[in-house]
Amino acid sequence: MDELKLIFGQVFKRFIGFGIDYFIVLFPNFLITILIEYILTNSNSINDFLTLRCGITYFLYFTYLTYKNGQTIGKKAVGIIVVQIDNNETPNLLKVIIRHLPLTIMFLFTYLNEIHLDQIEKFKGTIELIIEIWFYTEIIFYIIKNNGQMFHDYIAKTTVINK
Repeated sequence: MDELKLIFGQVFKRFIGFGIDYFIVLFPNFLITILIEYILTNSNSINDFLTLRCGITYFLYFTYLTYKNGQTIGKKAVGIIVVQIDNNETPNLLKVIIRHLPLTIMFLFTYLNEIHLDQIEKFKGTIELIIEIWFYTEIIFYIIKNNGQMFHDYIAKTTVINK
C-alpha cells in the first residue's frame, strides 16, 4: 500500500510540475499571438503559428532547464528532479534532448490536430491515435517499471526523483 502511495504521489508531483511548466510556456505565447494578430490584422482570431512557436518554446524551455540543473520551474516547485538512471547526476545534453524530443513531438501533434487546414484534416484520425497510444504507453510503462520512469525517461536513461 505504501508503494502504491509513492507511485501515485510521484505521478501527482510530475503532473502538477508539468502543469506549471505548461502554463509558463503556453500563456506568454498565447498573449504574444493575440497581441500580434490584433495589431497587424485588427482581428481576434488566433494564428495557427502559435502551435509551432509553442512547440519550439516548449522544447527549448524543457531542454535548457533540465540540462542546466535537472529541473524546470515546475519540477523545482514540487520538489522533483530529473537524473541519469545510472549515477543520479543531471543528464547530459544528449540525454535531455532524447528525453524531450518525443514529448515535443506529442505536444505538436496535439495542437496540430486542432489546426483546420485541408492538408491536415485527412490525418486527424491518425494523429489522435498516435497521441492516445503514446499517452497510454507512458502511463502503463510508469506503472510496470515501478522506478519513476515513464517511457520517455526509459529511452533517455533518466528518471525523476524527489529532491
